[in-house]
Amino acid sequence: MRLHFLILSIIGVISCTSDDYVSVTEATSKKWTLVSMSGSVSGVFPATGDSMSWQEYYVFNGDMTFAKFRDRDGIKSEAAGTYDSTSFSTENFLELTFTSGTQLVGSCTSSQNTETLFFASEMEIRSTWSQCDGPGLVYRRLE
Repeated sequence: MRLHFLILSIIGVISCTSDDYVSVTEATSKKWTLVSMSGSVSGVFPATGDSMSWQEYYVFNGDMTFAKFRDRDGIKSEAAGTYDSTSFSTENFLELTFTSGTQLVGSCTSSQNTETLFFASEMEIRSTWSQCDGPGLVYRRLE
């Protein structure tokens, strides 16, 4: 029984130290640009580049603030707020709290001012909005 527990503990430690584990510091002071949208709407998804319904990017700052910018049909919108990091298993998430521009929140929660993104890799974050019939949004980090 103890040997079984020891083996599981070692496997857990090894999996948590995997190179796939992305630190929240990967996000700070970086621009993350929307590169693709997916969903179930016929004729609209999947889309990349100029064929997406809108263009969008985030800027995450080292002081735990962020800005979000969207251009949809020539109408430019901005949002801002703070972010924090959380983790579950081997995945890191960014929890965004909007203090302005809440019309840009893409979320499954009942809160009108929070949004969650997760690190798919050190160069890619994804919105969790698709878990509740929103579009699947993929962002890539620009150097």
